[in-house]
Amino acid sequence: MAKAKKVAWFIPDLLRGSGGHRTILKHASYLSERGYDVSVYLQYNPYEYFYHDLPDVNEVTLKKRMNDWGYPTNFKVKLKWELDEPVDLLFATYWMSAKPVAFEPLAKHKAYFVQDYEAYFNPMSDYYNFAENSYSYGLKIITIGRWLAKTLQDKFNADTYYFDFTADLNIYKPLNLPREKNSIAFIYQPEKPRRGPILGIQALQILKTLIPDLKVYAFGAPYDPNIAHLSFIRQKGILPLKELNRLYNQTEVGLCISYSNPSRIPFEMLASGLPVVEVYKENNLYDYEKGVITLAKTDPESVAYALYELLKNPPRRKKMSQKGIKFMKKRTDALAFEQFEKAVKEIVEGKTRSNKIERNNAHAKPVQAPLSYYFLPISKQLFKTVYNPQHPVRDVIDNKGKHGWIIIFTTRKLKKVYCAIRRRAKKVREIVKLFLKCK
Repeated sequence: MAKAKKVAWFIPDLLRGSGGHRTILKHASYLSERGYDVSVYLQYNPYEYFYHDLPDVNEVTLKKRMNDWGYPTNFKVKLKWELDEPVDLLFATYWMSAKPVAFEPLAKHKAYFVQDYEAYFNPMSDYYNFAENSYSYGLKIITIGRWLAKTLQDKFNADTYYFDFTADLNIYKPLNLPREKNSIAFIYQPEKPRRGPILGIQALQILKTLIPDLKVYAFGAPYDPNIAHLSFIRQKGILPLKELNRLYNQTEVGLCISYSNPSRIPFEMLASGLPVVEVYKENNLYDYEKGVITLAKTDPESVAYALYELLKNPPRRKKMSQKGIKFMKKRTDALAFEQFEKAVKEIVEGKTRSNKIERNNAHAKPVQAPLSYYFLPISKQLFKTVYNPQHPVRDVIDNKGKHGWIIIFTTRKLKKVYCAIRRRAKKVREIVKLFLKCK
């Protein structure tokens, strides 16, 4: 009988409810089920919340906490990013783990499990540069989704493999429940700028002026007091998966904004039969078939218009719902696991891959709002704070942990320049109005 291949993972300390950790550990668990000898090495910062109140930090207590937090544990769990035995394959899982993996002498083959373009998580800075460097250490790269594989191929000449975005169709499925009129399920994560929380809130405020009985169900983050004054938005927090599927079956449209690698959320919405609005950016042109979702131009007016057109067009919603269900029928979790294991086998066998990745939405055009949307009264508020329209744009000097702003002024001089431009723009609008009246 052949000896089981040893696979190890260097992963960051766990966060409760983290989709990224769940994806990593699901794939580690799958390899274990397939007969691989799997070990997971936690980064181990003893001050992290994951270790809080543990009577003793050992494999038994770590696995118990992981079970309590809903993570799989059918593999060995160890502390610190230092191998204690030779392995056939070692995975990095985010940019800080890439260099330790690259220089680990006990690993025969080395790979990088990439879920997002992590450089985008930072402003243009040293950390942006460090994150980009992580793609240049010669690790074989396995990505979730095609856009990310294509990007790392083109930018860094990386040897990339990908597995498709899928959904657990035992959880995400049509329930044939009545859908609440003019209702939207919105993935709102203010702590993640890449999920466009400000653009989403702006678009929904515009939409509310057009549909007075609009109801929005925001989910994906703890209660946020910064949007509490927006009474039409009901904050659902972090929902269990079955309740999430129920929400997708009780609302008419889903809204998810992705500025970097697509979120899993739209794929789960589609599997549930919920029509989805996303933004038209390069990252969303590879992983969806044309016509499966609505791609809106990245301004609040266009996102609001795309939502409005779907809410007011039941036949189109029904058609998109059927398309989404059909599209996701072949995208089960089993498909992603098979694609992932195939990549693992090729890496362990020393093979290389040069697969050409094409856009699926190459001919799609963004939905753009008509000009009238840009002159709605609510649009005048868009340069003010989203969460408190009674106040002008705030100066923010130390914005750590805050997100209730649209524009940050690092100096008062910048603010003066901005206000001068705004005054001049107002004069220009007045001249245009006079000209139109004369005409």
